[in-house]
Amino acid sequence: MNALIFTMCGATGVFLLYSRFAFDRRTLITSTSTTKASSERQRASDWLAQAGLIDVHWREFAAVCATLFAVAFLVTFAIFGSIIPGAIGGTFASTWPLLSYRQRRARRIALAQESWPRMIEEVRILTGSIGASIPQALFQVGRRAPVDLKDAFDLAHREWLLSTNFERAIGVLKSTLADSTADAACETLLTAHQIGGVDLNRRLADLAEDGWAAAANGILTTDTRPKGHSVRFTCEGQSYVVTGIAKGAGMIRPNMATMLSYIATDAAVEQALLQEMLGELVDISFNRITVDGDTSTNDACVLLATGRADNPMLASREAALYQPLRNAVEEVCIALAQGLVRDGEGAGKFVTVQVNGGRSESECLEVAFTIAHSPL
Repeated sequence: MNALIFTMCGATGVFLLYSRFAFDRRTLITSTSTTKASSERQRASDWLAQAGLIDVHWREFAAVCATLFAVAFLVTFAIFGSIIPGAIGGTFASTWPLLSYRQRRARRIALAQESWPRMIEEVRILTGSIGASIPQALFQVGRRAPVDLKDAFDLAHREWLLSTNFERAIGVLKSTLADSTADAACETLLTAHQIGGVDLNRRLADLAEDGWAAAANGILTTDTRPKGHSVRFTCEGQSYVVTGIAKGAGMIRPNMATMLSYIATDAAVEQALLQEMLGELVDISFNRITVDGDTSTNDACVLLATGRADNPMLASREAALYQPLRNAVEEVCIALAQGLVRDGEGAGKFVTVQVNGGRSESECLEVAFTIAHSPL
């Protein structure tokens, strides 16, 4: 009798889970607005498309998760005779498709990043040397794209053939690939197509080259090598990237001195929040390094938010995107700051000084810098 009751409870839970995803219900009574439900359905479909599961409907995906939960729950319950192991087993089984999806999506984005420079160069050759139109060149190159990317190009090409609207076709390609490199290339192609291809060859050449690497080399002074770092992360199904470069090999204390650093993210962030974030992170990264103890009057650290990710404007620390973005920017700042010390003028060792037990943070910092600057 107990087993029957537990089974019915588990089945009810599976039904509620399935109905939540399949019918966008937040309670037993359908009350979600049509616009919001449509937006959620579209986002779920976009996630599957970006994972390469274009032919899989999001309801089918939710049904598979629910079915796996039910089967694993019943099997585990039959073995252990307890609802807790059953729930644990069902939860683990139901999350397997989500884990598989995340891994496949990560591989797809990485593949797109590796492939776009070559494809951009091919588009440039077709439009510049052969005289092909921009849509023709793009979709011709797309036919030779890696297997995992071909579905995205096929969908975009189909949209182009049906509507002859290149902007809509580019929108399909961008939403399916969900890659910042693809976004930059697609926007350049779209603009060139709309204004008649003015200066297209140079713009595509710039995209095909590693602009960050060129900039990192361009700002070097006494540095022996460029410093750069990039972090990609995902929040609520959306992919974001933070990339930064820096220069400096001496006279970088206190508070940056002759150091220059430029960091950018494709997230949309309000200026005030971005400034606040940068100030906090500079204090725990660039303002805590030294090479020779000398200083200078010229320094800068710039954080840009391009908004290319097309996310809702981030304006609050409480938003889901804030902490993952802050963590990514912090990682970039610390990596760049440590890179400056490792490439310091005459530096042969990289040393970290940690001070505990001080009465205040400023006291600990004073002790740490005194130790770092001591010739002993």
